[in-house]
Amino acid sequence: MLGRVHSRLGSVGHAVPDSLAWPLGPVRADGGTPEGNAMTDRQYRHTARATREAGQAWADEASHAGSNLFDNTREFAAQALERAASRMRDLREGMADTASAAQRHVGHYADATRRYVADQPMRSALVAAAVGAIVAVAILRMRQRNSRY
Repeated sequence: MLGRVHSRLGSVGHAVPDSLAWPLGPVRADGGTPEGNAMTDRQYRHTARATREAGQAWADEASHAGSNLFDNTREFAAQALERAASRMRDLREGMADTASAAQRHVGHYADATRRYVADQPMRSALVAAAVGAIVAVAILRMRQRNSRY
C-alpha cells in the first residue's frame, strides 16, 4: 500500500515512502530545502492538499475494508443463525413425532390394563400387592445398606 521506499531520507533521518515523500525533497527545520530555497506559500498549499488527499484516500480505503468486514461478519452470523433455527425446527418436529408415538403406545397399554382389571379384578389386586411388597422390601434393604456406612 505504501509503495516502494523513497531513496532520499526524510527530515528525521529515515526512509520515507514515496506516497508520503515531500514533493520538493527534504525540508530543513527552518522551512528551507537543502539547496537553500524557501518553499513558497503555493508549494505549501499544494503539498498540504496532496497530503490531505493521500490521507483521505487511506481513510476511505480503511473505511471500505471495515465496512466489507462488517457486512461479511453480519452475513456469516445470519447464515449461522438460520442453520441453527433450521436444526431446532427439525429437532422439534422429530421430538413431536416421538412424543406422539409414545403417547399412542402408553394409551394402548392403559387400555389393555383397564381391560385386564375389568376381566380379572382379584388377580389384578394380588399382582398389585405383590409389586408393592417387592418395592417395599427393596427400599428397606437400601436403607439398611446405607445405614451401615
